[in-house]
Amino acid sequence: MRPSRYPAGRVPEGHEARRADLPQQLRAILVPELCEMDIVTILQYINVGPVAVDREAIEAALHSLSPNRREAIMGHFSEPFVEQGRQHGHVEGRQLGRAEGAASALVRLLEHRFGPVPSDLRQRIFASDVTTIETWLERALEAPELLRVFEPES
Repeated sequence: MRPSRYPAGRVPEGHEARRADLPQQLRAILVPELCEMDIVTILQYINVGPVAVDREAIEAALHSLSPNRREAIMGHFSEPFVEQGRQHGHVEGRQLGRAEGAASALVRLLEHRFGPVPSDLRQRIFASDVTTIETWLERALEAPELLRVFEPES
């Protein structure tokens, strides 16, 4: 739920809630002659009112338009969510990249110090998070033997 645009939550009289017939009222202004961007602009303007228009009401109002126009218009409302998902994926990708890079560095260090790393340890390393791998990297610098790197802290 988004915050009210009115100070101290005071909503002007008559704006307390959306009308039950909102989809029908929206359909009345969404005439086929309007271009998609005009329809999007109208819906965005309506949506910044004191009470948000829910997606279902918009979809119901757009039902009178052709499926292709309806999909294109709803796509404009989805853009912020798509971008948010893209950003989230970017962050997750960077975290995975950091973990893989740290895991590769740890394996190289372990192989340099102790010889070949058994496949079960290699799998454990590559399945771990960055913080754990960094802890193992610190231990690997001074551990007297390979398995000491992976022992729980006492």
